[in-house]
This record gives sequence, C-alpha cells and structure tokens, in this order.
Amino acid sequence: MSGPGRPRFIERQSLERGRDQLGTLGSGNHFLEIGVVETIFDDRTAGVFGLFPGQVTLMLHSGSRGLGYQVCEDYLAVMKKGMSRMGLTPPDRQLACAMIHSEDGQAYLSAMACAANFAWANRQIMLHRARQVMMQTLSISPNCLRMNLLYDVCHNIAKKRPIGWMESTRLCAWCAKEPPGRSGRDSPAFRTGSGPWASPSLPPEIWAGPPMCCAAQISP
Repeated sequence: MSGPGRPRFIERQSLERGRDQLGTLGSGNHFLEIGVVETIFDDRTAGVFGLFPGQVTLMLHSGSRGLGYQVCEDYLAVMKKGMSRMGLTPPDRQLACAMIHSEDGQAYLSAMACAANFAWANRQIMLHRARQVMMQTLSISPNCLRMNLLYDVCHNIAKKRPIGWMESTRLCAWCAKEPPGRSGRDSPAFRTGSGPWASPSLPPEIWAGPPMCCAAQISP
C-alpha cells in the first residue's frame, strides 16, 4: 500500500460500523480454532517456527469487519462516478476503478490502509482474549502458557507488484484481493535468518486460510 492510513478518508458510516466490532470474530468463513500439532512433515521449517508434536496451536481468521466492508462499498460508488465522468462503464460494479495517482485512487489506498490497521488491531485483541481464556481455564500464568504469535498477514487488500516479464521497464501492477499465501520479508512472520520460509506453515483445510496463527508451549 502507498503511504499511511489517514482516517479523514473514512466515511462516518464506516466508522460507525466498526466502532463496536473491534475484538469480534464475525461470521461467514471467519473462525477461531484450537488445534494440536500431530505430525511434522518438514523438520527444518518446523524448527524455524518453533513447532513440535503435541504443541497447542490457535488459528483465527477475521479482519476489518463492517468497517472494511463499508470502505469497499463507499469507494466503489466513488470510483463508478469517476469512471462515468471519463465516459467509462464497468461491466460489473465490483470492477469500478480509478487511476492510482488520482485523488480518488490515493484516497482509496489510504482508506484501505486504515481498514488493514483495523484488521490487525482486531486480531490482536482476539489473541489477547484467547490468551486470557486459556490461562484462566488452565489456571496457569503467561510464563507457563508461552503463547507466541507465529504470523499475522492480511488479504483482500491491494499490493504493488512488479510485472515479472517487464521488470526492465519498471512497470508495476496493483493486485487486489490476493489470498494470504505469502507474508513477505517485511512481515512479522519473517524472522531474521529463517531462510525462504515467508509463508504460513499451517494452512487450514479451506482456501480462506487464517491471517493469524500462534502456538503455545505449555509447561507445568
């Protein structure tokens, strides 16, 4: 994304929808799941992430909730109007777009960054609450739980990507709605000296994989 998120580009309705949803999971394909590592298929990769058989894990999939949804709705309308001014009509309203360096394009990128920040905060709150529940249920301290974040990545956002076969011309494309397959070297998921493992190591059985995973090493 280009530049920081600026709240002034968020409409009031989006703020109202998100106001009471921080720390909530949502519906649809969102989930929170506690699991146990049963089998290690790649010892080297598991070692990088500190995973071992019998370890308790927690995966959750949630994001910017109603705030992000409303941001999308608001800017689809803005972009559709912009296209009309240029004499363009998208074949589907979901395909409305704007020039990336236009006023509308830059406003959308900033609003999208705000929604991504909301999503990260939302998952961090749920992670904190999950830790509290596990400690209370097991009657143990944080030092005994040792529940550490492995990765936290976003999807359904636009990212600037070089066009591989035209890199010599320095052309880039903005790719939207990409799955959370790679977290990248700038993500907390990528640890110094961890080699090429910049992708989540515990993909769930459904495509929509969780953007957050953590693991606990419970000691008596």
